[in-house]
Amino acid sequence: MKLATYELATLVGAIQRVGAVAAGGKIVDLRVACATRLARECDPANARQRAEWLIPLDMVSFLGRGDEARKAAAEALAFAESAKDRIGLDGLRMIFEVTEIRLASPLPRPTSIRDFSCIEEHYLAAIKRLGTGTVVPRSWYEWPPYYKGNPLTVIGPETDVIWPKYATEVDYELEVAMVIGKRGKDIPKERARAHTSPASPSSTTFPFETSSRANRVRGSVCRSRRISTPGTSRGRGS
Repeated sequence: MKLATYELATLVGAIQRVGAVAAGGKIVDLRVACATRLARECDPANARQRAEWLIPLDMVSFLGRGDEARKAAAEALAFAESAKDRIGLDGLRMIFEVTEIRLASPLPRPTSIRDFSCIEEHYLAAIKRLGTGTVVPRSWYEWPPYYKGNPLTVIGPETDVIWPKYATEVDYELEVAMVIGKRGKDIPKERARAHTSPASPSSTTFPFETSSRANRVRGSVCRSRRISTPGTSRGRGS
């Protein structure tokens, strides 16, 4: 299932909702689809309340609901794809063409971002280029280094990246994002997948000059990293 956060224009302004990508690239509103499916089995009022809990309006809360919410979302997506009508419970739209909405980042405001250096070849090439070593230290395998990104810089695939006025070169990195949705502490590796969602492509843009200067002095990269972090729809493709 490929999850998405989308923006829908209303009379009071744009609102964000949790959706999923259906066949043909259409976007399914998971809460409406969930409520419509449940209304076939129980009272509509109960269906609405249940759907509101299972499918919150923001992705962070949805992922925090755990396996029950994911199962409900998968069932809602399957229901919407098999439905003959795009209109769901209470006359609300259940399916949208991608041209009718605006895609936001799947996770518009993550609570935190940790950008790890976890590819051995990449790290080795970096320390050789900086002259800080020729062999990956054993500690790297036990505690991979990371820097903290700014959650406020996360943008969607349809948002322009603003070029910093002090930069003449901007670099771009393609990355893999792993989202931790279910809470936990001291989680053994055997249970790690129960707390994470399927990997998602992500990217980072940053001014090349300030990143190079920070690396030369081995100082902070707080200004040089994370102009913007564009995101794409999360999860494995269907």
